[in-house]
Amino acid sequence: MKIKIIVLSSVLALAACSQKNWYQGMQEAGRQQNCRDIVNELDKEKCEEQYQVDYETYQKQRQDVLNAQDKN
Repeated sequence: MKIKIIVLSSVLALAACSQKNWYQGMQEAGRQQNCRDIVNELDKEKCEEQYQVDYETYQKQRQDVLNAQDKN
């Protein structure tokens, strides 16, 4: 039983790490694709700010949206 708990904990930790890495990669790809051709510095900064949301903030915002949908 103890082994199963350790294995399950390890799998969950790896999955969470993989999700975070995936999110960060998608943020970087989106930033590069959508902001690279903007010439105006102010517009470029605004564009890049959209991709600065860290994974924990993203998860909280996502959960807030899901909770709001459940209430309706």
